Amino acid sequence: MTVLATKYLDHTVIILDDYIYCGCQKFQVSELAAFIARYNPPGELIAEGWAKYTGELTSFETYKDLSKHENRYARIALAKHFNTPVEILKVLSGDSDYWVRLEVALNPNTPVDVLRVLSVDCDYDVRAAVAKNTNTLIEVLKVLSTDYHYMVRQSVAKNPNTPIDILNVLSTDDSGEVKEAVAKNTNTPIDILRVLSTDDHVWVGVAVAKNPNTPIDVLKILCGNDTCVVRDTVANNPNTPVEILRMLSKDDHSGVRESVSRNPNFCKVS
Repeated sequence: MTVLATKYLDHTVIILDDYIYCGCQKFQVSELAAFIARYNPPGELIAEGWAKYTGELTSFETYKDLSKHENRYARIALAKHFNTPVEILKVLSGDSDYWVRLEVALNPNTPVDVLRVLSVDCDYDVRAAVAKNTNTLIEVLKVLSTDYHYMVRQSVAKNPNTPIDILNVLSTDDSGEVKEAVAKNTNTPIDILRVLSTDDHVWVGVAVAKNPNTPIDVLKILCGNDTCVVRDTVANNPNTPVEILRMLSKDDHSGVRESVSRNPNFCKVS
């Protein structure tokens, strides 16, 4: 992480990784021309390519100052950076901007006690981010699995650490998006996948058809699904046996037949 240690037009100009922050504006380093056009900085800054003004952020006070910077994008970049000290992540977890708190919740270095606090954040996006974090405690995931907002429950269903008992409950959720996430999770047991294969939501069936753990008997059932996108997913699954592929090779939908022709299992015998 680097910082541009200068001030221009009463703004602190900083560089964090590939971005330039000035005032409330954010530019990619590749958009240097746009930055120059807006702020018209002194020629020496341009000539040096910023190099003489940058350096590693080694001072805790520098991190602390940046965590209070007026530019939300600077605080967001700090919240998501893998080098940001835990103490600063704790400060940023209380930021008034939900996006900053969201990035703290996603950061793999955020400690579990901070994640626990963010799990009851007023913004559902932040709670969903906590549910995605693989460091989040199981007891917290269990609480989040009952959240009123489907996106939070969906994120719990996606988390690779979510235990089977929670996945089982979420597999009966009212939201198709949540059940789809359960069907996509590679830890979901076969018996749950088998039940989800008969779900009315199309994308739940697609997720089951795509899951590498779905057994052959379930793939065979799905190949008779009324929706062509489900049958097409079965045709694309590398685990689909030749017997089922032969059935799908006669499908009414040309896209399904084309997918069969590309399946490596079918190519071996065709």
